[in-house]
Amino acid sequence: MIASQKLCYNVEVPSKYKTEGSADTDLLIIVSADNKPDESYIAYATSCMSDFKTGRPVVGLVNFNIAKINRDVGSFEDNVDTTMHEIIHVLGMSPNLYDHFIDEYGNSR
Repeated sequence: MIASQKLCYNVEVPSKYKTEGSADTDLLIIVSADNKPDESYIAYATSCMSDFKTGRPVVGLVNFNIAKINRDVGSFEDNVDTTMHEIIHVLGMSPNLYDHFIDEYGNSR
């Protein structure tokens, strides 16, 4: 898979994925971080590029706001839950993608 976009949301897609691509890859997730203590979000995620034929996400971004991540040992599971939640958004569970879902025959839902 070769990423055709230069940016994924506001993060540059690494040049390797724009030129060489990534063999045997169904989904490329780019992970980035901000340090924004004045913002309220812990993390956000988005799908950045979809398969032309199926609409399936093939490139996505998960961004963490490290200023809002609790680093206590007891918060590990909460951080894993947040990460999983964001990956689900990359996989297509986002309201802006629902209109692009297809059935097993390739028809719009």
